[in-house]
Amino acid sequence: MNIGHIAHRYAKALLAFARERNALDVVHTEVLTLMDVLDEEEKIPSCVKSLSEEMHRFLQLVISNGRVAYLPFIFQSFIDQYNRMAGITTATLTSATTTDDLQQKILDILQRAGYTKVDFSTEVNPELLGGFVLRIDDLRLDASLATQLKNIRAELDDKNRSIV
Repeated sequence: MNIGHIAHRYAKALLAFARERNALDVVHTEVLTLMDVLDEEEKIPSCVKSLSEEMHRFLQLVISNGRVAYLPFIFQSFIDQYNRMAGITTATLTSATTTDDLQQKILDILQRAGYTKVDFSTEVNPELLGGFVLRIDDLRLDASLATQLKNIRAELDDKNRSIV
């Protein structure tokens, strides 16, 4: 079976179960916390002790069905489905250096475009050389200097091939 299908089904079940039990926000917070500690095995036991009954029952189901390896995918699918249901847009700004002004301008533009709830994060990647890459849900806007230079090089290579 496809990992995406498994993750989607389990996430959908967790979403429905949490909604039915009026624990959606609690479960959402717990999923975010678990996503952060999944790579740090020593933190998992203390984190699991403080989970809600809904999350304990869900994790027992995942364990009993042998799907523990899929947890990161299940949690990501849950977050995506939760965000869609809550009308939350995920945006990530990656730039060569930290730019608070650019971040605020993009947030203002998103709000004017009708995105009222935005989960906004920033990343720094010096390999971009300049400019930025903006991801809004599944949309990607690449205005980086590195990509522009790569495109110019590709055009020059194509023109040189046709001359020779």
